[in-house]
Amino acid sequence: MVLLLLALLLPGLAAQDGERGRVFAATRASVVAIRNSEGYGSGLILDETGLILTNAHVMISAEAYAVEVEGPSRATYRNVKLVGVHPKLDLALVKIDPGEHPLKLQPIRRAAGPPGVGDAVYAVGFPSSRGGHTKTITAGEVKAVDRFIEGGRYFEVTTEVWSGNSGGPLCNDR
Repeated sequence: MVLLLLALLLPGLAAQDGERGRVFAATRASVVAIRNSEGYGSGLILDETGLILTNAHVMISAEAYAVEVEGPSRATYRNVKLVGVHPKLDLALVKIDPGEHPLKLQPIRRAAGPPGVGDAVYAVGFPSSRGGHTKTITAGEVKAVDRFIEGGRYFEVTTEVWSGNSGGPLCNDR
């Protein structure tokens, strides 16, 4: 559920044919796979120092994690540290060492504001429907912006989200 709150991203993209492809291309280097022998999830790069936001439930294993980043090339980071967890909000901050590979980390861009009801949104991540090894994008729309669950405000969307998408962003065209 927190996937829906993680990020509303990508300022300045115009709404026209191929919008899904443009959103996917713009997030390609910023959405990462987080894996270990017990499972996998997604995350998003927040800054060039290697800070990554994901869901806390993605990081529950005691096993070592690897973070896979796609840019002009691919890199797997093995020096992965859990920085902090907020269990109630199901959020975790993870840090990778950017010096581990020459690949320049590309932070996700954030929109100035959230989408409204009826706006198109896209979930980006590494879903179980593809074995967790292929980054995908699914499209939907915002059905409501004011769903309250246990005191928290959530978006209701029609976007298809699978396990493995956890920790990845929900994007709009902005």
